Amino acid sequence: MNSGFKFKILTNNLKIIVLFLLCYSNIVAQENESDAAYNNNHIRYQNYIYKPYIKTVIFEPTAAKLMLPMYDLYGDATLTLKFDDLDADFKNYNYTIQHCTPDWQPSDIVESDFVTGFNNERILNYKTSFNTLVKYTHYELIFPNENLKPMISGNYVLTVFQDDDKENRVLTQQFMVFENVVTIAQNIHRATNPELRSTSQEIDFVINLNKLFLPNPFTDLKTVILQNGRWDNAIKNLRPQFIRTDELEYNYDKENVFEGGNQFRRFDTRSIRYQTEFIKDIAYNDSLKMYDVVLLPSQRRTAERYVSEEDINGKYLIKYQEGNNDDLEADYVNVTFSLKNLYGSDSSNVYVFGALTNWELSPANRMKYVSELGLYYYTAQLKQGYYNYALVTDDINNSTASFTEIEGNHWETENEYTILVYHQPTNKRYSSLIGIQKISSSRIY
Repeated sequence: MNSGFKFKILTNNLKIIVLFLLCYSNIVAQENESDAAYNNNHIRYQNYIYKPYIKTVIFEPTAAKLMLPMYDLYGDATLTLKFDDLDADFKNYNYTIQHCTPDWQPSDIVESDFVTGFNNERILNYKTSFNTLVKYTHYELIFPNENLKPMISGNYVLTVFQDDDKENRVLTQQFMVFENVVTIAQNIHRATNPELRSTSQEIDFVINLNKLFLPNPFTDLKTVILQNGRWDNAIKNLRPQFIRTDELEYNYDKENVFEGGNQFRRFDTRSIRYQTEFIKDIAYNDSLKMYDVVLLPSQRRTAERYVSEEDINGKYLIKYQEGNNDDLEADYVNVTFSLKNLYGSDSSNVYVFGALTNWELSPANRMKYVSELGLYYYTAQLKQGYYNYALVTDDINNSTASFTEIEGNHWETENEYTILVYHQPTNKRYSSLIGIQKISSSRIY
């Protein structure tokens, strides 16, 4: 082996060591930032985790993984809530629900108006992990159930709290209950606005009222369009452009347009016995008594042509390849993400974005820049499974994730869209969710 080749190996190993050391400092920094957030325990009517030891919160239809948590008020479908407590002990967890407005604020009604049963129930289904290096207690809830059930449609927030103390919040999760009062016909296509045609997707739709009495369609109905279940970039409160006897038409050129984004990046930790695609290194960390997984450094994709690849639209699936029970046998590993910086300086706020970071732009999931390596990096403790994610920057208001600078935007990208229609006439004190439509951009033209 020549000396030049030896030096190259040594240099690469040193980079890995430096990266690992920086990752652990990153974990400490994230924990400090998270602790500061957890100290502020006021209720948030959004998907939020209040305790640092709570991980892998999943709330989805029991019979349909990776879908938004919603169900028909008059059907028999249920939702399943799952989460892990890394304290690995037993705690008394209760839950309650709150009806909300289309903007996720508490509705001006009392509990007896929207819930049947006692609105304070115990979570009784819990088990401890087994054959894992990182011990945890796994909690699970099937909802609604005979003890607690919503009576009306609309937006809801489910709150889990500890020791029968509603101020000691553990997590909050949004869900929706709908009625099929109106029907929605949609037309999703490449943006018609010439400035947006190469990057964006347009969602036109028509609401068929089906004899619903609607004195003022401009104020009595509210619409929301979601892209991949995200609320940070939701399009809200479009007004109908054309009103016919039983139909409202929404056909804009700009107001109903989403940036297409790009297919999500992915990695697979269902097994840590071998390196799968996009994984650079897997190593056991003796001091932490768990495994470290380092992903290959990512690069900006803005100059690349669109490539159609299957993804799960930013979500994740918990899976353990060598066992029979994903919920209890999947272990936790430290996953390190990195991004090569082409600009040579810390020029942007860069975030790891997707369901694995709760679709948030927060200090806890902002990547750190290391000038010595020319990399942004981020480390997260994640349960084994199959993950999608994107690397994004924030907009000028630090509130909406932008794919433009790192991932790029393409009109061809496959995205999932959900159209929601809410109804609140002037004589009613809450908004009902009276129609939904789910569509995919996989066949747009």
